[in-house]
Amino acid sequence: MLITSQGGLRVTNVSTSFNRDKDGGGSIWWHIAKSNKNNASDGQEECLVVFNSPHAYISPNWYKTKSAVPTSTFAAVHVKVKLKRIDDDAAYEGNDGGGENWDYSKLPDNYLKGMRQGIVAYEMKIEAVEGKFKRPRSQRSRP
Repeated sequence: MLITSQGGLRVTNVSTSFNRDKDGGGSIWWHIAKSNKNNASDGQEECLVVFNSPHAYISPNWYKTKSAVPTSTFAAVHVKVKLKRIDDDAAYEGNDGGGENWDYSKLPDNYLKGMRQGIVAYEMKIEAVEGKFKRPRSQRSRP
């Protein structure tokens, strides 16, 4: 989930890819529809990308001990970023996708032009990462 605040809080679910830099850091790449209001971001504001895992409710009835309270299990990563709009084809799958049988350069130019007109691509340089993993300590299998 991409969270921005320019013009009010906005949340957009995006598919991302990660590219590691030579210095050990990295960038997150993604694209959204041109009509999405998150495109109003100017690249100067701090944004947040949230990666969530599946999560579940844990009933006290599932513990071996009766001295328990309800809880949950989850994992999440929060990444602080600044957006950088990308206006070239490198952001649109490039050499990273499709495997050996797919070749970006073999798509018709008029098809690519039409597809590109509807989306905006971004690179986000990672500035900070915060992770959280929570699971109960003495959980037993669900009946």
